[in-house]
Amino acid sequence: MVNFAPLIAIILMLLPFVSLASSQGMGTVTMNGQIQESACSIHTDDVWQEIPFGVISYNDINKENSAVTKPFAVRLVNCALERNSGDLWQSVNITFGGETEVFRPDIFKIHGEAQGLGLRILNQTGDIAHAGVPMPNVALQKNNNELRYLLSVVRSGKSLSEGNWYSVIRFMVTYQ
Repeated sequence: MVNFAPLIAIILMLLPFVSLASSQGMGTVTMNGQIQESACSIHTDDVWQEIPFGVISYNDINKENSAVTKPFAVRLVNCALERNSGDLWQSVNITFGGETEVFRPDIFKIHGEAQGLGLRILNQTGDIAHAGVPMPNVALQKNNNELRYLLSVVRSGKSLSEGNWYSVIRFMVTYQ
């Protein structure tokens, strides 16, 4: 009589490895999103922007009311002014967000080794962005719109020290 017990024991021991091998090369991709009505799309190059300031000297920012400034824009493309309700989209505004200096919602914080600096955003008419507060409305045009801003490195009120720095400022586009 043949004893199958050792053979059954070996098969049972190999069973987890067989099931593990069957899942090799398999994975999962999870996706989500949101659909909402909007007048335009943000140009893909403007969704994530890097604005290099390079090397800035003490003299460039050490004077009262002095700033190093760079322009940037948010381009809105494929605009259609007709809403699903039959009304028309009239205007757009941008709300900037991020960490700000204490008691200074108009100066966005920098991080890194450098100290005594912050960032300020102004629109074309000189309005200063405050974190979490929508900028003034801009009339929408059919097809494409370009919202232009100035980003300035300014003194934050702390002692100035040298070093590398970076900042992250978010923005949200709202249509009316």
